[in-house]
Amino acid sequence: MANKKIWFISHPTGGPQHTPTFFSAVNQFAAANAKAVKVILPHEVQEQVQLTKDDINAADLILAEVSIASTGSGIELGWANANNKPVIAFHQSTSPISPSIQFVATAIHAYLTEEHITKVLETLL
Repeated sequence: MANKKIWFISHPTGGPQHTPTFFSAVNQFAAANAKAVKVILPHEVQEQVQLTKDDINAADLILAEVSIASTGSGIELGWANANNKPVIAFHQSTSPISPSIQFVATAIHAYLTEEHITKVLETLL
């Protein structure tokens, strides 16, 4: 088996509460494909400050939930872009996104259901 891929998830504070479909799909996909991919989901513990720059540098791919504008996510995506990391952006199809995303994202995917997200994730393995 090839080396395990590392995927970093960029998201706004409170992302799991605001966009649960995305996080449910990613968590289920990561669990089902644990031998092939390691998912780094920063900021799971609110009280803990985490230096995500190092995690981004170590990652093979950045997944970004961009339905909600976030300064922190913008900084993370800037770091990823500066280090030539591919960024795959996801947003709820009912949510408009910042036009700036097009300048840092390799691809942008709208979703309604977990299945929409899972189909994209399968192509990334």
